[in-house]
Amino acid sequence: MEEREISLSELFGILRKRLLLILLLTALGAGAAFGISSILPKQYETFTTLLVGRPEGYQAEQDLNVNDILFNQKLVGTYAELIKSRSVAEKVNENLGLEMDFETFKEKVNVNLVNDTEVIRIVVRDTNALRAKDIANETASIFSETVVDAMKIDNIQVVDYAVEPENAVAPRILLNTALGAIIGMIIGMMIALLKEILDKTVKTPEDIEEKLGLTVIGSIPVIGGKEK
Repeated sequence: MEEREISLSELFGILRKRLLLILLLTALGAGAAFGISSILPKQYETFTTLLVGRPEGYQAEQDLNVNDILFNQKLVGTYAELIKSRSVAEKVNENLGLEMDFETFKEKVNVNLVNDTEVIRIVVRDTNALRAKDIANETASIFSETVVDAMKIDNIQVVDYAVEPENAVAPRILLNTALGAIIGMIIGMMIALLKEILDKTVKTPEDIEEKLGLTVIGSIPVIGGKEK
């Protein structure tokens, strides 16, 4: 079977012919995305910023050398794992009176490490803005105590405490609606092209020459403007 090549002008013609279908699917995609986004619960996000500093006991006059910096940067990776540990999660739950299992805690709490620095951000996302703030700050507090108890090092400083966020970060209704419209339009265009490719009916003299390899020598006009 010989493959058919579609020129750019033919492509635009196909899409123009199926424009109503494409517009319909675009509207349906946008409407579906808007509807789903509107009923999803709002998500609020906030964060507490920590700094890994000198361990307690360092002399104030002691110069901070490269080894000290590298030591703290290595600790940052270890601390990131401790923050999301089960023991920290359980103490946060207990102190705040929450009924949040460990898997839920790990989903809500994320740890962001600023590359090549000693800065750690405890980022919390929750459907309740006040609860997100409380979880972030309590996690930082419990984590600092855990470091002292487990590693015998007191070198965590809170740079910024989490604040109660005013605006939700998700769902992003406008963005989701636009993406839904784009997806609907793409689906509509694909269906339009597929219907054209699978359509084997003969409609024009050009179709006879292309599909049957025959030369059209004449045509019968429609009398009275109606086919009989």
